[in-house]
Order: sequence, then C-alpha cells, then structure tokens
Amino acid sequence: MAQRKAKNEKQLGAGLYHALQETSTEVTPEIIAALDEQAEKLQEQVTSLEAAEKRTRAELATICARPLLSELRRDVGQFEQEHEAIRARLVQARGSDAGTVPVQIRVDAERDWNHWQNQAKVRGRICRDLWRMCSEVVPDNMGREELWVRWMNTAGLH
Repeated sequence: MAQRKAKNEKQLGAGLYHALQETSTEVTPEIIAALDEQAEKLQEQVTSLEAAEKRTRAELATICARPLLSELRRDVGQFEQEHEAIRARLVQARGSDAGTVPVQIRVDAERDWNHWQNQAKVRGRICRDLWRMCSEVVPDNMGREELWVRWMNTAGLH
C-alpha cells in the first residue's frame, strides 16, 4: 500500500510538472510591446524616485546642519556666563589703581610711538622705491613671487 501511495504521488507530481511546463509560452509582438512599455514606465519611475531621493537627502543634510534649539539655548547660557565673568573682571580692573598711568610716562610713550611710526613709514617708502628700481631691471614676464624665489635661491636662504 505504501508503494502504491508513493507511485500515485510520483504520478501526481509528474502530472503537475507537465501541467506547469505546458503553459502557453507564445510570445507575441503585442506582449513584447506591452513589456517594453512597462519597462519604460518602470525606468521613468526609477529616475523619478532617484531624483526624489537626491532632493530628500539634500533637505535632510540642510535640516541636520541646523543646530537644535536645546544646543542654541545651552550656547546662549554659556555666552551669558562668559559675558558676566568678563564684566566682573572689567569692573574689578576699573576699580583698582593699577590702571592709572602717570602723565610723564604716557607722554614719553606717545613720543616713542610717534617716533617708531615715522620710522615704519620711512622704511615702507624705502621698500617701495627699492621695488620700483628692481622692477625696472627685471624682465616684464617675471612677477614678485618668481623674483623672490630666485633671490632666495641665489642668496642661499632657501
């Protein structure tokens, strides 16, 4: 009986296999055209979805770049604390006598400042005149950078 059952199952399986294999596999031009049209529509959908994904990723990057409100509040709190600490130090510095400078020292400092400012102006004028003289004898196609590199190489400073 077990053999008969196995034989029946085998025959049923073979019948099912043949039934599945015997389906109509005729491919008509209409079917091909319909499949081509469906493939084109699906390709358009893929292109559309890729563009939407790109826009969504850009929007997500923009959103992620914005700081959270809690972070902003924390930063504002820190800035307020720093501001108060600086203000307290400023009030303390204004209240002490360490900030007052004797008149004679201030006058001497201003005189020295003016002297060195004039020295800097004179040196600047000398440099500009020297550059003007150098640029007169340098070929037209040579710029400042090339002249500087060439001078550094010949002076052995490079």
